[in-house]
Amino acid sequence: MTTCEIAALTLEPYYDAVRDKFAEYEPEPGKRLIRVDKIVYVVEPAVHDSPRHFGACSEDGRLILFAPEIIDLEDEEALALIAHELGHACDFLYPAQWVTTGDPDAKATWIGKRDDKQARKWFSLWSSRSRHQVEVSADSIARTILNKPIRYCGDCDVQCFRGTKKRSEEIR
Repeated sequence: MTTCEIAALTLEPYYDAVRDKFAEYEPEPGKRLIRVDKIVYVVEPAVHDSPRHFGACSEDGRLILFAPEIIDLEDEEALALIAHELGHACDFLYPAQWVTTGDPDAKATWIGKRDDKQARKWFSLWSSRSRHQVEVSADSIARTILNKPIRYCGDCDVQCFRGTKKRSEEIR
């Protein structure tokens, strides 16, 4: 078995548990995030291009990549990282349907798919967010769904639930 295959098998129950929480979440009564069930994850060594990169999400939200080194993290760090990447996926799968304040401690607000002047304005703002705003949005969406804030800990500022450090603009 390859390193990637071992990592994928090890990661699977963690990923499934977090993904299930996202898929079960109802942003409004009777509305589940059904697109989450179709996300594919792949273990890809190229993701670990720096000491703190363990995951990535495609800009359409349909694919999440994890570095095989994710299995070397503490369990709660791996779970927080998976939640962060699923936060990105929900952000991209449901474009401009979450409103975030820029504060990673604040929960994201679901506005759903609308076609009015305010929604068009929000979509324009959503489309022009900075990289940092995209990252904070992923944390806010994950916080909303799991009811746990994403923090950053350790020497390389990896996602975690137990830390005290919020995401800063310096984290890349």
